[in-house]
Amino acid sequence: MGTVRDDARDFGQGVPSMERHLANIQSEIANTHADIANIHTDIANVHQRLDTHGDRLERIERRLELSGTPA
Repeated sequence: MGTVRDDARDFGQGVPSMERHLANIQSEIANTHADIANIHTDIANVHQRLDTHGDRLERIERRLELSGTPA
């Protein structure tokens, strides 16, 4: 078992390591948040494309109905 001085030294050496570890974790969290924001943007783009395709499909169906062709 070490002395109080040894324990204090070990603690003092561990603090910078823990600070670096915490900084790495915070960086990973920030990167994850950015990834999630990108995913949200991608999902919004897909929804927009689906809306566009849905609108086109409705116009095609209307034209088919007007021409008397079954959809």
